[in-house]
Amino acid sequence: QVAPGDRLVLEEDRIRRVAEAWHFFEVLIGVCDRDDSACDAQQCSSCRVPPMLESKRSARQPVVGKPSSESSDVHVDVAAEEDTHRLVSAGSRPPRSDSRRCVVNAVWLEEHMGIVRSTMGPHVDQLRPALDVVGCQFNASGLTLDDALGGRSQDDACEALRCFLANIQVWGSLGSLREPRPPGVDWETELFLAKGSNPCDRPELAAKLSRIAAQQTPDRLSDYHRQLSRAGVAHVRREFRQHLEGLRRSLEPTALGDDGQLCAALLGHLREVENFMTTIYRFFKCVDIGGSGSVPPPPPPFPTDGLSGSRSSGSGSSAQASSRTEAGSDDSEEGRMETASMRQLLPNIDRAKAGYVATVHCGHNGVMTDGELQLLALHIRACGFGKYADGADVSSSITSTGRVQPQL
Repeated sequence: QVAPGDRLVLEEDRIRRVAEAWHFFEVLIGVCDRDDSACDAQQCSSCRVPPMLESKRSARQPVVGKPSSESSDVHVDVAAEEDTHRLVSAGSRPPRSDSRRCVVNAVWLEEHMGIVRSTMGPHVDQLRPALDVVGCQFNASGLTLDDALGGRSQDDACEALRCFLANIQVWGSLGSLREPRPPGVDWETELFLAKGSNPCDRPELAAKLSRIAAQQTPDRLSDYHRQLSRAGVAHVRREFRQHLEGLRRSLEPTALGDDGQLCAALLGHLREVENFMTTIYRFFKCVDIGGSGSVPPPPPPFPTDGLSGSRSSGSGSSAQASSRTEAGSDDSEEGRMETASMRQLLPNIDRAKAGYVATVHCGHNGVMTDGELQLLALHIRACGFGKYADGADVSSSITSTGRVQPQL
């Protein structure tokens, strides 16, 4: 129901590449964390982590998915050969030209765990915080990117990513106050959601929250969540790029050498995720600041040196990395987000058709907070449900005394 030029829909190939990149990260960290000192992990099924049944978990504790049946057959065939390669010296290994023709993907990581550990061991602690930033520090209506992509099949991950993009545009993000406060976010609404309107220990704060509560409407709450999504994307993009610069400095010298196919593949996947974050950020910047309703063209796809098995030249790769950094540095997240907060959020969502979201816990794990009860009561009154079916005014029905208890 939103005009095509006012919504962000990624091409299927880009959706697939982001899902593949996240699966690659999971398998790589899982291989580095796996302890197979007592046995050969490729032959002993007890060393393999079973497929994940729940997708909600931290990127610091990735779960390695079970390889496909085709790759399982390959594991059995090459097990003896892999044992031999681990025992012989580096000089007796197969020619590097043969290994460069291989495709470095999740299956390759499982089949070459010794190489993965020795190559990535010094860098894995740098990789974890980068994935935590992008995987856990922004969300689409409460769903993090790690929740959407982690531990899923390729098809399920692609579908979850499509839903993630739709939700972050329509519903925005959930969150809490952090310091420094994100620019462009309605902090009064944040205070309303976090505290409720009746703190008995501080009368002056109670009066202020009572005033804020009287001004709240479902539309203002909706705008707050959409503002938070813009601020979250800008913050995560900035933090991820800082981590990526450190990883790039550590990995690029190795990626340009004869042994660098794994590092080149990892860098290619990291750039794909950076590309994904930049696309979302520039979409929000375009519709909020430009107000023209036109979505900017996507950035050109990053080279996937490691995926194709080819190795880029040293000067070319360094120049590309430098140009990417310089091209992204002209985006001023803070200043532009401040400007965007003064304008109406775009695209315009017809709430009569899309509805609203009441972000409260289900209540099964404990009582709701004052803020959650207020929020639920606000939506119940706004829709004229139950005892409020007579169309009572939303603002006047929120009182400053007593605990708000929604009654159906």
